[in-house]
Amino acid sequence: MIFYFGVTEPILYRHCCSCFVSCYCKFSVYRGGIWGSFCNFDADMKKLIAVRHAKSDWVDLSLKDYDRPLNDRGFRDAPMMGGRILAQYGLPDLIMSSTALRAKQTAEAIGEVCAYGTEKILWHDNLYHAGPKVIEDRILETEDAVQTLLFVCHNPGITFFVNSLCGPLTNDLPTCGVVVFEIEAEYWSDFTTASKRFVDFDFPKRKI
Repeated sequence: MIFYFGVTEPILYRHCCSCFVSCYCKFSVYRGGIWGSFCNFDADMKKLIAVRHAKSDWVDLSLKDYDRPLNDRGFRDAPMMGGRILAQYGLPDLIMSSTALRAKQTAEAIGEVCAYGTEKILWHDNLYHAGPKVIEDRILETEDAVQTLLFVCHNPGITFFVNSLCGPLTNDLPTCGVVVFEIEAEYWSDFTTASKRFVDFDFPKRKI
């Protein structure tokens, strides 16, 4: 078992039986005074991590929707959720994101926590308010060397997308909400027909 914390190994680990919803987590790990779960994935499966952008700022009503930045809470939540993603699922091989400012700032904050250089983030204009079909098309284009794909986009499309994979999970994915799936496929081009396993649903206000 490998743990990704930017250090050689966690201080402690223990079996976990308190995962939220239907998570396939096998262990909890201890770091910096906090217990966090680590999911024991099948190494032969692809991992898909869907992230809604963090909380955005509505103070300046003159801004176009595309140009709205994160607010203070969003700037706190994004790195916090990035830390949870890193602790539970390891380093993403690829981060892709909508080019809207609030999504970009979310992706960059998560990337910074995961030591994933912002220059490597794949930006897609059409992930801005994309529906499930557009999101799926971007996934299908992913290089097969990528095992763990993380993407950041917007409601309502991301809520519709995750519900299309696992059935009714939520009516409204919270800001900076994270939904994780295992994809039983060797190639991302097989995503549409591949078996998909719901792993976890996390969000900033979830108590862990």
